[in-house]
Amino acid sequence: GTFTDETWNTFLQSLNKAKNILDRDDVTQLDINNALSNLQTSINNLKDKPQNIVKVDKSNLIAIYNLNK
Repeated sequence: GTFTDETWNTFLQSLNKAKNILDRDDVTQLDINNALSNLQTSINNLKDKPQNIVKVDKSNLIAIYNLNK
């Protein structure tokens, strides 16, 4: 996926809890409000996985290489 494992798993847990609330007939408005709040928070907290692009400095290697080729 495109999100970090931690934030994605938290989202999935909130989504599953929301589904469980929706499937039940004996829920209170507080249960619904809490599920909604938790789901929205987990969506807002989704974080993209960091890109594995690292800027490198090859200048020293190039200089030594050029002196010795």
